[in-house]
Amino acid sequence: MAPVMKSKAQDLQHEIPICQGEHWREDAPVELANLVSEGFRNVPEEEVVVLSKCFPSKRTAGYGYLNDRRVLKVCGEPVVNLRQMYVLIQELHLQRAFLEFSLQALGAEAYCAVDTAAAESVTEEVMRVYRIPSMASADLLALGSGRGGAGTEQMP
Repeated sequence: MAPVMKSKAQDLQHEIPICQGEHWREDAPVELANLVSEGFRNVPEEEVVVLSKCFPSKRTAGYGYLNDRRVLKVCGEPVVNLRQMYVLIQELHLQRAFLEFSLQALGAEAYCAVDTAAAESVTEEVMRVYRIPSMASADLLALGSGRGGAGTEQMP
């Protein structure tokens, strides 16, 4: 039986298969399919974190090519798992004007810089337009609640 490649859903509560079945390798993003055969864990708690979707809007134009990319680093810090990346982003969001994301791409890394001053309003706009009830799961939001409110965005 072929392995089931999974990506965290928007609510981060359930894993959703990206592709499965007999021909799963044909449907999977190449970089992610290679992780199955090559392995990826450098430490026991390591997980593959994937930017699975950049929702289109006027303010996210040009970011669509970043869909289905493994997140390798945030501001030079290696990403170990989703929880560690979430905490890192919440901390750096308060300290930096831009956050730089390093993403896996064929043969190289792709980079994306996000303006922290605009990030909250863009997040709110995209959540409203696409009717996304929360930017993260309750357990991740609870991690951010002690940081001056960062990371607590919910739809009104």
